[in-house]
Amino acid sequence: MNHTTFSKLSVKINACKNSIRQQLFPHKVFHKRENYFYALFSTFYLCTTCLIAQNTNTWTGTTSSDWNTPSNWSANTLPIATDNVVIPSNPANQPSINASINAIANSVEVQSGATLTIDAFGNLSINGSKSYGSNTSGLYNNGTLQNNGKIILGSSASVGKYGLWNRNIFNNNAGGEIEIDNANTYSIYNEFGTFTNAAKITMGPTISIGGGLYLNNGVFNNNLGGDIKIDGAIRMFVGTFNNLAKIKVSREIIVTSCSNCAPVTFNNNTGGDISGTSISIQV
Repeated sequence: MNHTTFSKLSVKINACKNSIRQQLFPHKVFHKRENYFYALFSTFYLCTTCLIAQNTNTWTGTTSSDWNTPSNWSANTLPIATDNVVIPSNPANQPSINASINAIANSVEVQSGATLTIDAFGNLSINGSKSYGSNTSGLYNNGTLQNNGKIILGSSASVGKYGLWNRNIFNNNAGGEIEIDNANTYSIYNEFGTFTNAAKITMGPTISIGGGLYLNNGVFNNNLGGDIKIDGAIRMFVGTFNNLAKIKVSREIIVTSCSNCAPVTFNNNTGGDISGTSISIQV
């Protein structure tokens, strides 16, 4: 590390350190004979952790569509557990997590027009979150996500307010699997677009009261082969839920509408099998 790089890092650490000290000890004036060094060490540790967690690694697709190729990333290294991964739409090569690859990240953002594909036997693990406005999410999809492998969210740490936040097209295809835990409010938030499931989704057991799947707009399809287990609830405000397969909910399904809102519909079609729940219609 050269002198210039070290100096810039020192400035960032000092600024972060002072900011955290002010938050932790807003009315405290430290003197040399007090326990200053303890406070300094504590805030320096917090600051260093904060800086590391803010790393962004953006997909460039320079070499290929292989997630596991370092030259396809802006940092020229594969994403690590502290990286916030961003997948933009402009690269011609869009990323694929191939079979037997265990991809990791702090968070993943699929931007509008971009596509992330997880092949059969490919794995993506996320144990953190990123801010989007006033909300946070571990996996934020504003593009297209095709899952044929396994996605694990929150196995060891919080994945934000919404573990998986979908705003466009999300397909959990036959053979795929999604496990979500440690979401602060809802494991899955389908705000816009269409979420189609034809495989296994498990939410919980560490889940907020009433949390689970939240449909605020768009369409959620649990198609043939779907198997959804929620240690929580399904809540709908606007949109359509079409069920043709298995759903097991430990709490309830709440369908809420209002006179000035768009229609909300829950269809338990032929083949639909709902267990362990009550359905509450609130108008």
